[in-house]
Amino acid sequence: MRLIKDLTNFQVSTFIKTAQPSGLILFMGTPIGGHQRMRRANTDDFLALELDSGYVRLTMNLGAGAHTMEYNKLFVADNVWTKVTVERIGKVIKLDVSREDVDSEPIEGVLPGRYSVFNLDPKVSKIFVGGIPAGVEVDHHILSTSFDGEMEDLQLNDQFVGLWNFMSNGTSNNYQRGAVQRDRFMDLLPVTGLRFNGDGYAALGTGYRFERLFGLQLKFKTYAEDGILFMIIGAPRQYISVFMEEGHVIFQFNLGTGTASMRSVETYNDGEFHVLEASRDRKQGLLKIGSEAVTQESPGSADTFSNVPDAMYFGGYPGEHDFHDVTNNDFSGCIDGVSLDKQTVDLSKSMETLGTAPGCPTQVASLVSWNEHAPGYVQFDSPEENGLQLVFKFKTNHADGLIFYAATQNLNSYLSLSLVDGTLILRDAPGGELNTGSYDKYNDGEWHVVIATREHNQLRLDIDDFKTYSVQVPQEAERFDGPVFFGGVSDEKLPQATGTNFIGCIGDTTLNGKIVNFVESQSVLNAVFQQCPLHKSTILPSVDPEVEDSSEVPIVATGETEIDETPPSPEPTPYRPPAPPTTTTTPTTTKSTTTTVVTEAITTTEEAEPMDSCALPLVPEEEEVPLTEGYRFGKSKESSIFLAFLVKHS
Repeated sequence: MRLIKDLTNFQVSTFIKTAQPSGLILFMGTPIGGHQRMRRANTDDFLALELDSGYVRLTMNLGAGAHTMEYNKLFVADNVWTKVTVERIGKVIKLDVSREDVDSEPIEGVLPGRYSVFNLDPKVSKIFVGGIPAGVEVDHHILSTSFDGEMEDLQLNDQFVGLWNFMSNGTSNNYQRGAVQRDRFMDLLPVTGLRFNGDGYAALGTGYRFERLFGLQLKFKTYAEDGILFMIIGAPRQYISVFMEEGHVIFQFNLGTGTASMRSVETYNDGEFHVLEASRDRKQGLLKIGSEAVTQESPGSADTFSNVPDAMYFGGYPGEHDFHDVTNNDFSGCIDGVSLDKQTVDLSKSMETLGTAPGCPTQVASLVSWNEHAPGYVQFDSPEENGLQLVFKFKTNHADGLIFYAATQNLNSYLSLSLVDGTLILRDAPGGELNTGSYDKYNDGEWHVVIATREHNQLRLDIDDFKTYSVQVPQEAERFDGPVFFGGVSDEKLPQATGTNFIGCIGDTTLNGKIVNFVESQSVLNAVFQQCPLHKSTILPSVDPEVEDSSEVPIVATGETEIDETPPSPEPTPYRPPAPPTTTTTPTTTKSTTTTVVTEAITTTEEAEPMDSCALPLVPEEEEVPLTEGYRFGKSKESSIFLAFLVKHS
């Protein structure tokens, strides 16, 4: 299974049904010792979802030791379908266990220590569902290595993970016979819309009229300024597109002899649903949204859209198109209520999707950015506790900028975090200053994860889970009960806040253990939500062919700064599953014929499948089906049945 890319936040969910009080639902992470094959990783990070005494148990380690949370509000080992969801931003993690007709609230915790990156590697880290293979060493806090029950709809970051395209049936504990679909958590009203993550699209067939007439209606909501809502490309120089630019909606088409472009006066990236209509009758175009209506006629003689392709796209376009006056940014937000030529279009039935999720669930605006032509800020209420811990990621190409500022109401004390010539500086007044030295530069256009802490008599910076800088200061930490800003300040008279505004992106932020939703700010200037205009990049570490030299160039620090690049605790004691038996054993099945997983991890003497291929056999097992009961498909290539349509005339 493909590992998650964004290592500072994720969501995992699945449905389970079991009568057993113990079992492993999911393991995602690095087996013991795997970090030695990973670049810039000191620990074997992991997440494990288990059942313990009939309750769901979550264990996670980002490097500071295993932290366990148990959802003891709901007993789930009673053979009833249950949904399990894990959400994480920074060091804040939530666990929710829910059932139909049962009120439940998620439990929330803050992971300990100075680590906030979930270090995974596609060649070293593993995802195991329903068990851990014998011979794989995992942390001793993981209690189970197998699962007896049923599982359905596993999702990682809103993307469905197929449970039948696994790479290895490593525990030999899968019946490979499927299960009856769950009878709980079924939507009575089918979902017709999609949420787009800003890096994908939905492709549908073009069984509609496009040549002379075009009529599109949809509703959308977004915080992003730019993105493709609809796109279809025909003959050379021909296209029809609806997209957003700087928050405005634009309907644009070219039939081959010139472009017609209709642009809304108002902006609509306010996070609320808006309904738009875009229509064309030969050369005449019309855009309606809200109380606005804009018309324009395309130039030239062409009045027909020809060479209609097999696919049209919503929410984005695969790769990049060549029409320079149409954005290539994919849409980040929700699209629903789509109709073409007054026929309902169900986006959930797209023939191909990427970066989408069904429906339009509530989403935290965890990303904010500013560009150099429009610097600004967002302002929030002050945190409640004494001291301060800020966890976030950022990306920029600019060497200078004020990232964060907090002060007391009387403005006698403040804390700021800035970039100065590419160096991070954490400044406390009255108190002291901490900087990362001139060797490391953080304006390289890559994501960097930072924990900035002011507590007791210490200032500390933890960067990318790899380097730590700290300095002792004379004053105890106090409560910053005044203004809090990201990206800049509203009043340049604030002490030591007159530096350059930050240009770049800030995301996945928590302040004193509380998730920061940037759209809930008190005041905002020129902030763009849920989009990062810099070139896309990830912090997914790479694997070196051999373990590289761990020596580092000395880091220059100022004052009495202490630098620590060692993990805070020794490696956890490995858990070693019991030695495999010398002969193949047969699992004891339960009475249910739909159980997909059994209780014991089994090993066989057969050669394992290559890890880069599907573990299911290319030739399906023979299973005779009486003709009176049904037909068996898949025994031969393109197996199918053709039925004649009968029409009765009266």
